[in-house]
Amino acid sequence: MNKKNVLFQICLMVCMVGLLSFQAYAQTAPASNTQTAVGPFDPISTRILSDPLFLPLKGQIYGQTDYLFSDERFNGFAPASGVKNYNEKDFVHTLSQVVEYGITDDFIVQVTESYTWEHYEYMQGSFSSARSVKDTSNPEFAAKYRILDQSVYPVDVDLGMSYMPNFDINGGYVASGLNMTSFTGSLGREMKAFTVQLKGSAQYYGVEKDTSLNERFGPYWFYTLGVETQTRLTDRFSVNLGFDYWFPDGQKNHLTDVVEEQAWGSMMYIGTAFNYQIIPHKLVGSIGYSYMPFGSVKYKYSNSNGYNENISGFYGNNVSARLQYLF
Repeated sequence: MNKKNVLFQICLMVCMVGLLSFQAYAQTAPASNTQTAVGPFDPISTRILSDPLFLPLKGQIYGQTDYLFSDERFNGFAPASGVKNYNEKDFVHTLSQVVEYGITDDFIVQVTESYTWEHYEYMQGSFSSARSVKDTSNPEFAAKYRILDQSVYPVDVDLGMSYMPNFDINGGYVASGLNMTSFTGSLGREMKAFTVQLKGSAQYYGVEKDTSLNERFGPYWFYTLGVETQTRLTDRFSVNLGFDYWFPDGQKNHLTDVVEEQAWGSMMYIGTAFNYQIIPHKLVGSIGYSYMPFGSVKYKYSNSNGYNENISGFYGNNVSARLQYLF
């Protein structure tokens, strides 16, 4: 069975079972369970800044500023002989800004923008080259609605959607005509000292065009399942731990003189962050680390001529710094 269909059916069954059980529970659930929490795993409904389940309330403005450094590396191999052809190192710096506004207590809108500068190093035998690229991303517009709130139900359930239009900013490949639509969903439970959130997303990437070279990339889908947790050690200090598993779709690109088909393997993300409430419920600082052991990818070209290749040995080490603030 197609893994996309399996993923969709699993998510659908979880949602149906969950909604039916929550509807029955709501008849006897307390209006708020925040004040009754005694033990570390007693449920609460406090919206804690830096918590995976945080949403701004009506009229609140939430901001998030991130800096991320990524060290990404991979190797290229000839598929027939298995001989290593080359290896590449990518050093990526990304500065991003998120702004959210609470339309109601359970409905928010969001805008995200980022700026990236990258340095590539390519090595093939005795030959080597390097280049640098700077890009401004397309802005991403999003909305999220909390359909079940833990002040009434045993869990929080959120649904969201985002759209990245195909603007052309600075001529960079990040913002050179690639549009993206994303659908997200999550189910989480917040307790006095611990939060756990299950999440999933489906992203559709549209066609990216390079008119100067008459090249066309995409479209394709990208699916993610993951879990995010936070452990609150004190009122001010907490630790986040997360895991994502990605299911990339195959991609077909129409280049200047050839059609390139990409077959991606599954990928993973493992990350942690240490958070400190500088000003309780107003300003949080975080530092984080994540590791991404990427899956392999196979490239097949219409004018094969031995030019097909496999890429493996993907991995990425990421270090981040974050500020979260609420007005």
